[in-house]
Amino acid sequence: MIEKLGDIPSVASLKWSSPDNNVRTFEHVVNTFSLRFSIIDNQLRFATSHMLSAAAIEIHIANHWLQFAVSLWQDLQRGAYVEAQHAMMKVVQPYMALWSEMVSYTSGDGYIDKLCMELVCQASSRNRPPTCDVREKYLEAARQMLLDAGTPGVIARP
Repeated sequence: MIEKLGDIPSVASLKWSSPDNNVRTFEHVVNTFSLRFSIIDNQLRFATSHMLSAAAIEIHIANHWLQFAVSLWQDLQRGAYVEAQHAMMKVVQPYMALWSEMVSYTSGDGYIDKLCMELVCQASSRNRPPTCDVREKYLEAARQMLLDAGTPGVIARP
């Protein structure tokens, strides 16, 4: 499939994530195709993908804490992979753990982004059906996750 995309001149990038099936692992695709495509890491293997020449990362944290995302990218750009990985474990991993928990409650994507944005006083819209509103069930868990991560500007308990 990726080879066929490479035959299309207007395809310039891949936002990539893949299961580990020992054939087309995430790392194999980044390593093999990073000269043909600008690859965007959508698998949270930022240090590894950057070492293998991925061009960008998908980081939801930027929606509510842009400074963290910029700092993480700067760490990657200067080859500070250990620091970048530690930052991911402190900030991105708890975010993704809460996201995974929310998946059992609702469908869709963006609900945790919107909730986190509201918790740092950024404007956000409501989710569209069939996504359930997560505020009542997850507001405090999200607020505490942001505080534990060191996110600036988190509101006091509503």
